[in-house]
Amino acid sequence: MHAHSLQVGETVFALWAPDGFYYPSIIQQALDNDEYKISFLDGHTGQMSSTHIVKLQEALSSMKIQSNWGNFGTFYPGTLSGTQEPFTIHYDDGDISRRTKLRQLRGIRAVAPAASDHAAQAQPPSQVVSFRCDACTAPLDIGTAVRGQPVVCKYCGTQNMVL
Repeated sequence: MHAHSLQVGETVFALWAPDGFYYPSIIQQALDNDEYKISFLDGHTGQMSSTHIVKLQEALSSMKIQSNWGNFGTFYPGTLSGTQEPFTIHYDDGDISRRTKLRQLRGIRAVAPAASDHAAQAQPPSQVVSFRCDACTAPLDIGTAVRGQPVVCKYCGTQNMVL
């Protein structure tokens, strides 16, 4: 992503580092060194490199999308229909929602950022390990994993072998 391609006021998807998902956000200010101040649609704010920001239409067409079904706080994987609100989501379990708002969506980047990415440089590459669900690519919690036993994705329920 090049700095000149992001504009103040533009709606984008930006990485929320604590959970590794990309959420709808608005560019608030362009800073030095290809950094931006952004505000997530839920009210949180942050500053990040453009490597952690994806233009809205690119995100909607290239990311695996999850939606906060019914605004109850649980996100489920699905396929997005359309590129404007209200969105139609065809959930992987067969359910359909036809009135989904942008703020209910989050994305998972299919390809990891380049090795020059600031976050990847924080640790030696041999220590950067991230396990994702085979079905929905959500981050897996492997803290209590037992070798040879499947790890169940808390988002979609798929059993994954990661050890």
